[in-house]
Amino acid sequence: LFPALAPADGLLASSPRIVMGAVLLGLAILTRPAGLYFPLIFALIILARGAGANGFGTAVRKAALLILFSLSLVGGWVARNNSVFSLRHLTNNDAIVLVYFAGAGGYQMKYGLNLQEAQARISHEFQLPPPEVTFNHWITDQPVAEMDAALRGAVRAVLFNHPFGVIAGCVRGIVKASFSHNMSLFSVMLGRDWIATGSGSGSSADASLGRVFQNGPFMAFGFFWQLLHCFVTYCLSVYGMVVALRARHQRFRVALLLAAILSYCFLTVAIVGPDAYYRFRTPHMPFIFMLAGLAASTIQNRWTRSTDGTELN
Repeated sequence: LFPALAPADGLLASSPRIVMGAVLLGLAILTRPAGLYFPLIFALIILARGAGANGFGTAVRKAALLILFSLSLVGGWVARNNSVFSLRHLTNNDAIVLVYFAGAGGYQMKYGLNLQEAQARISHEFQLPPPEVTFNHWITDQPVAEMDAALRGAVRAVLFNHPFGVIAGCVRGIVKASFSHNMSLFSVMLGRDWIATGSGSGSSADASLGRVFQNGPFMAFGFFWQLLHCFVTYCLSVYGMVVALRARHQRFRVALLLAAILSYCFLTVAIVGPDAYYRFRTPHMPFIFMLAGLAASTIQNRWTRSTDGTELN
């Protein structure tokens, strides 16, 4: 869909390309429902581009194709959920995450609780089924639709119970997911135990980067390499966005499209709360790498021109 949304010639892509992209997008949503609202975002982008190109009627038709072919697959799964669970939603995971992760983040930040303690407190205060039950519906006789309705009915109250804590937890989750490492998982693959810094517990009292070296030089190198790689990548991506926005021919074709995609992706990370980690940054990293690559290419071109005496544009 990216060439369809950001065509080099400024023209909207052909209908077959949009249909093919929409089908792939629908399959991606079934794989990971976090992308449920991407069809709407992409359709709005097509409409905006069509309005700017004086082809609004064509844009409406192509936006409709995108929504029809992507959400028809989603609609099939919603029908399945309605038939099996009387649940008229694609998934019940969104309600669980908003209550027991984003909402729990407010309790964590305000009272210094860990995730399990915050979840237990929410379950008790709002008389909701606990997360171990909502995530494993087969261990209870309570219908899935009933549990889902209870959670959705409590979302607003939970989130606004400690709103500033929720916001702080969401911001912390984005930062943590952006820079967290996976060396503990790598240690498991090697049959070893990872000695953590302690910062992942929610308290910085026992956090110490010096403990990383207790894992040996090889694992310590992997830890610091990942942190360095993330830091350099994000710095380059910010500069890449500046470069894309300054380039008139790329400003609306690429930069704003990437900004919309990244904003949505970071929002899906934020609602996980302070316990988001490296796995949650995976969906948007290809776009971060695009911007970082643009920045690296720009820096290289400027360096080449300055060293060979060519006048910079």
